[in-house]
Amino acid sequence: MPSEAIKGYIAKVNADPSSHPGNNASHADLVNHAKGLGFSFTEKEIKEHLDSDGVNDAGGGGCNFNDVAF
Repeated sequence: MPSEAIKGYIAKVNADPSSHPGNNASHADLVNHAKGLGFSFTEKEIKEHLDSDGVNDAGGGGCNFNDVAF
């Protein structure tokens, strides 16, 4: 289950598309971007969240982070 910080970050990015970090954002980029928006989580936490969603196992080349494409 994602942390409250990850949930809040996802909600913020979904609500404000102009705050989207970009399609090629790395785990480190997501952590830094989230900090700039007032959310704090680690690279390990975001990686675990993405792994638990099965996103990293999906084929096709895209990364969808709870309906926010990265």
